[in-house]
Amino acid sequence: MPEPSVLHITLSEETLEFVRSKVASGKYQSESDVVTDCLDVFRQDEEEHKRFEQEVVGPAYDELKANPSHSISIEEVERSLEARRQARQLANQ
Repeated sequence: MPEPSVLHITLSEETLEFVRSKVASGKYQSESDVVTDCLDVFRQDEEEHKRFEQEVVGPAYDELKANPSHSISIEEVERSLEARRQARQLANQ
């Protein structure tokens, strides 16, 4: 494992209390462990987002450009959403 580096950061009081509460709960041994875990989650989320863009959004965009007839207008989307909203309201009455 590489030698850790030191980084000084400033946190809001609310965030600092959150970090300290995680250490106090016993789940983490130190504030550094909490921050490291949070950054790992953030990194994983970014990687998943990139994969989603590459594997889902990119191919969907390419398909739409190749077959624009498969698309619907924003007006159609809005009408559909409004119809769903009205149907929900009626069902809840």
